[in-house]
Amino acid sequence: MITLRAVSNLNAILDALGVETRDSLLARLERVSLRIGDVIEQPDERFGYAYLPIDCVLSATVVMGDGDEVEIATIGYEGFHPMSVLLGATHSLIRTVCQVPGESYRMPIEDFTQALRQYPTFRAQADLFGQGAIVFMSQSIACNRRHPLLERCARWLLMTHDRVRGADFRLTQEYLAVMLGVRRPAVSLAAQTLQNAGLIAYRRGSIRVLDRAGLEAVSCECYRVVADAFQRLVGEP
Repeated sequence: MITLRAVSNLNAILDALGVETRDSLLARLERVSLRIGDVIEQPDERFGYAYLPIDCVLSATVVMGDGDEVEIATIGYEGFHPMSVLLGATHSLIRTVCQVPGESYRMPIEDFTQALRQYPTFRAQADLFGQGAIVFMSQSIACNRRHPLLERCARWLLMTHDRVRGADFRLTQEYLAVMLGVRRPAVSLAAQTLQNAGLIAYRRGSIRVLDRAGLEAVSCECYRVVADAFQRLVGEP
């Protein structure tokens, strides 16, 4: 489990900075509320803002030719978006939406890239998150290819639980189906199986994790691989 959660009311990258650097950045950041389904960016769009989530969760997906989407990354308070600005990108190749509603800091992308140049410690923390995100995406590719839906569903719920500040989070089955790349009936069956086992409670688009250890036992190995990578790279603030 990522041990950063609920340590403070800040994004973890900001929390890891020295007071002077953090305060300087906070003075330039805008705090915004995001609703579930809010679109952050679309493919081929120029980046407008960089986001540093506080208690919301963003989902980055690849949109296929037939309109289907496959999730490639989940970004919570441990990181920022878009990660590709670290490589000099100016336009998006993916679709990013708010997966779990909440609050986030944001900054115009030009100011954000300038801050990365201006504050070496800020850039270093952003790079560490970028390394963790690469592990996340690489492991997700293998996971989607090799592991059964129930294990992948448990992994996804654990990752989301790590990134919210409480046991409950809002999530519809339709959206969970998009994230897992399957049809809704399959997700309904998986969620019902986890609920019958006493691991989660699901009601009217809200999920509560009841048995964290049990959910980890059901999940595939990929959850632990990614969680350990973030813990090693980002650590505790």
